[in-house]
Amino acid sequence: MISVDHHASVVIVTDPNRELFIFNGYDDGYPVIPFRGFANFLGGNADKGDISPETILARELGEELAVSRVAGGRDYAPIDDITSLLSGIRSSVKAHADFLVQDPAVRALKPGRLRESVVSCYGSEIPVELFEMASSHLKAGRKLVSEGIMYLSRREELLNGKRFLAWCSPVIFGHFLGENIPNPHHAQAIPIGKIRDSFEKYGDFSYVLQAGRANYNI
Repeated sequence: MISVDHHASVVIVTDPNRELFIFNGYDDGYPVIPFRGFANFLGGNADKGDISPETILARELGEELAVSRVAGGRDYAPIDDITSLLSGIRSSVKAHADFLVQDPAVRALKPGRLRESVVSCYGSEIPVELFEMASSHLKAGRKLVSEGIMYLSRREELLNGKRFLAWCSPVIFGHFLGENIPNPHHAQAIPIGKIRDSFEKYGDFSYVLQAGRANYNI
């Protein structure tokens, strides 16, 4: 049995040609200073009540693109547009792969934590029109996510290092695209097969910190 820190689920949001991408980014208030200004995938870590990688992702998307949190906020895009973006992402989600992540940055930046985790990666291809809508709001200074900063990036920016990805994301993103992505913190992520449909099927892992795995070898 492999001891890991936690399980996370993320989604790579792109257009049908895989030239445009949506990320959630870290602003100047992000506590891990080396990753300020870096981008990361939409998604996050397991929480109580999550019973599978898919339920992690569904909850995280609902929190990050949270219409209820931004209702009436003058700094945000219209609720209908945020809802359209969320619906577009959710309706197109497809499983990509599971990864065993070995990230030296975790041990260096978070002493006492294991550096291993399992990350379930999904992809979602949404229409270019949703990218255009999101771009128009961001240019006008209107937010689309309730936490962090939404970044819209082109493939070439990610390949040439004009936009860096945080934590293990460069390796996972490279696997998704079949490209080499700049990896300034030397993270490692090893593909370990298909995403499983329930945490009960991850019996080969012991989750040390994952609150949602109270009945599964914590």
